[in-house]
Amino acid sequence: PLRGALFSSISLRQLLAGSFGDTPQDSLAVVLSAGEGTRAALYRLNQPAGDDDLRLEREFSAGGQRYRLLFRPTATFIVQHPLPPLWGLVLPGAALSLLLGTLLFLLLSQHRRAVGLVERRTAELQRSREALRLSEERWALALDGIGDGVWDWDLGSDRLYFSPAWKALLGFADDEIGDTPEEWRSRLHPDDLAASKAALTEHLAGRTPMYRSEERLRRKDGTWLWLLARGRVVERAPGGRPVRAIGTHVDISVRKTLELELRQSNARLQNLLESATQVAIIAVNADGSVRTFNSGAERLLGYRREDLCGRPLDALLPPAPGAAVPRLATLLGGQRQPGELETMLLHRNREPLHVTLMLSKIQAGEGETDGYLLIAVDIGERLRSRQALEERSRLLEKLGAQVPGTIYQYRLFADGRSCFPYASAGIREVYAVEPEQVRSDAATVFERIHPEDRERIARSI
Repeated sequence: PLRGALFSSISLRQLLAGSFGDTPQDSLAVVLSAGEGTRAALYRLNQPAGDDDLRLEREFSAGGQRYRLLFRPTATFIVQHPLPPLWGLVLPGAALSLLLGTLLFLLLSQHRRAVGLVERRTAELQRSREALRLSEERWALALDGIGDGVWDWDLGSDRLYFSPAWKALLGFADDEIGDTPEEWRSRLHPDDLAASKAALTEHLAGRTPMYRSEERLRRKDGTWLWLLARGRVVERAPGGRPVRAIGTHVDISVRKTLELELRQSNARLQNLLESATQVAIIAVNADGSVRTFNSGAERLLGYRREDLCGRPLDALLPPAPGAAVPRLATLLGGQRQPGELETMLLHRNREPLHVTLMLSKIQAGEGETDGYLLIAVDIGERLRSRQALEERSRLLEKLGAQVPGTIYQYRLFADGRSCFPYASAGIREVYAVEPEQVRSDAATVFERIHPEDRERIARSI
């Protein structure tokens, strides 16, 4: 089929005028006719001398058409130029032939260049159309593959295109939803309508770079589906009025379910932390700032959580060189498993508190530490009790050293085994054994008893 046409208009009058130079325009009569066997003139210049047979004819082809060009002298030319020698006639004729050949060559060259340009532009247009088609196919396949719904809003006509995937998200067939914005608005959850409208208004006014809203839309079966709506104005009128907007809807119901479960888990965890009033639970970020400070920590250390949350942990640790996080890593000794140790924390009044500290890393990922978890139990009372017990033990040791014989504690198990959990130093003199030897087994002492007395002593026990 015809794809186009090229037209070239040439003023023969101007061409001839430039070719003749200083020759007067009225010296030559020129006739241009078209077709074979016809003398119909397409162009005529001046009137030739009637009785002069001096002429020059040339035929040529251009654009698939044959042309005939006839040159004859005018009466003025005959008067001004008597019959010259033969060479005087041949030379102008040759020059004119060269001129006409050059003209024909230029016409054909222009034609070839025009045809080549049209072919190149046509090939480029076809390549562009093919690239656009492939791009649209990839775009459609990508959207269908991930299941996102696409909408295209023509604000001028107030028509809203919904892709088949968008309709399928809500459980509708392609022909069950129209192309008006009301199809969207009527399915929005009442609690999300105001927020979605406000976000859309802000973006259409150009105050936000993108429209973004998390909203619930009613499905065909009456259930609600959480969707993330995102879009952007892609065309505006000269005055800034939005003309066209394109966006997507993404199913985020799974994420919303996980967020709800996470909030519930956090609430249960927070209740658990607050109920542990006898235990201080402190979570520390990777930079050493306090993240969690429960009520047990408030009771034990005298701080309010508002005083420490977001601030460095250093206020709770005894003065020592280095930051809190490296010191915690040193206490943990590079172990991944939780560690338990007895150490000291500082009360708000700067008095040291003896605690049993259970320390563990909070893992953010493979090989990464997001912080530390500290669980502290006050052992001050236990240490005081142990100290009092040790003092009584030392007193008992002194007393046992002055008493003849030995002071002991004896224990008999159900399976017949026995031991002396405590024995004073006098046992060395009586039985020739060390107190440590009989703490787990009393057999060594009974071996020292005379065989004739062992049965009697066993019955007595």
